[in-house]
Amino acid sequence: MNDEKRSRRIFNFTLALTIVLAFVFGFQTSGLMRLLSRQERIPLWLSRAASGLSYDVHASPEGYSDSELGVLFEVLAHISSSYLYGEDVDTQDVIYGASEGAVSALGDRYSRFVPPPDQQVLTESIEGEYAGVGISIIDRPGVLPMMALGCEIEGGGDPENMHFISNTTGVTVVQVFEEGPAYEVGLEPDDVIVCVDGTLLRGATTEEAANNIKGPEGTIVQITVWRPGLQEELTFDVTRERVQVPTIGAAEMLNDTVGYIRLDSFNNFTPSDVSQKIYELFQDGMEGLIFDLRNNTGGPMTAAIQVSDLFISDGTLLYYENNEGERETFVSDDGGARIDIPLIVLVNGTTASASEIVAGAVRDTHTGLIVGEDTFGKGVVQNVYVLHDGSGLILTTGRYLTPDGNAITQDGLEPDIRIELDPEALRAEDSQVDEFLNRLERLNDEYVELRQQMYDYLRDNDFQRDTALDLMSEWLETGMEPVAAETSSEE
Repeated sequence: MNDEKRSRRIFNFTLALTIVLAFVFGFQTSGLMRLLSRQERIPLWLSRAASGLSYDVHASPEGYSDSELGVLFEVLAHISSSYLYGEDVDTQDVIYGASEGAVSALGDRYSRFVPPPDQQVLTESIEGEYAGVGISIIDRPGVLPMMALGCEIEGGGDPENMHFISNTTGVTVVQVFEEGPAYEVGLEPDDVIVCVDGTLLRGATTEEAANNIKGPEGTIVQITVWRPGLQEELTFDVTRERVQVPTIGAAEMLNDTVGYIRLDSFNNFTPSDVSQKIYELFQDGMEGLIFDLRNNTGGPMTAAIQVSDLFISDGTLLYYENNEGERETFVSDDGGARIDIPLIVLVNGTTASASEIVAGAVRDTHTGLIVGEDTFGKGVVQNVYVLHDGSGLILTTGRYLTPDGNAITQDGLEPDIRIELDPEALRAEDSQVDEFLNRLERLNDEYVELRQQMYDYLRDNDFQRDTALDLMSEWLETGMEPVAAETSSEE
């Protein structure tokens, strides 16, 4: 029996090597692999993997030599011939893992491989409807404390790992949709999402967090947040529901002549929603508009172009530059002035992506004033490619430039009139802000002191060592090896 297994292993390895050589020299292998798998000469999973790889190789990716692509195939071949737990290998996990690794190696935080279920969720969010908890999020640096939080320790985070705890980037809630499931249980803007169903999100991107939060309608997701104002963790069990992203967060007359629209997100409904609200405000006597893009993290580029076209009567709205440096120009539709009234666009540090397209177009065409803070600075565009098995590839394929040809760098857009919402700057002017900050500093000092006292106590009281000493003393005294205490469980 051992000889038979050895012979089969040698055959698998030899066959894999032959296939690698054939692959390197450009032969099509998928048909051969399927034939051999039907004869049970090789594992079915390797046949499927080869068929999928041949599909990709047939697409002739430029910039990769046959030898370089052959490395991936060699890895698959060695897994097939030599992996100890080969019977447990899932071909889909292997291929998806390789795909995720390839995209991750690009080092681009906005590009990722998306398995079929997540690809469906992505499509729904672009369309403006999905199953989730009803929040808008963005990843921000410096929002988490430099210590492992409770849910992180429970999830395997090492409180002594300086590399881990020094990463203070966190996924921050910038908006909670009214009457949505997150709103109902008490999540708030500025909450930093730390853990989702045991998955640690310290240092995660917005997309990674969204993938963990979204899921089948009617299921429950456990979300643990760090609430900066309280300096503590809070955990919420939230039932996922069908959520239609509210394009307009608010639309009202601030006085007899000034209208106000807060745009919370961009999706396929955005242009028509904004157009309708503008029409209604005109009916109410609007003579000037404040268009609020604060905390709007973006969406489809096409929606941003159409919204820009509502405000700009003539001229360039946006340049799109692809990976080869070729530019496409998007201009306003002919037809005269769209909204020929004074316009102010409000922006802040989480005004990103599609929101920056609109703000940049308004600023450079002198259609209105940009007021507030520097924007987020996401000036790149991702294309979503749906692959043959239903999975997806989100890939950064180009960048956009404002009508004056300016790229949106990591520094973001500068406002025409800067109004910083900085508590420290307001401290001397507003006694209530000063009181809030003083209380926050006292609470933070107390919290840090208590955490340090706990660490000092645990350092000085080594419970594990003391227990081991008790066990050894008992062992030496009785001559009997201690046994583990039995634990009982109830069915």
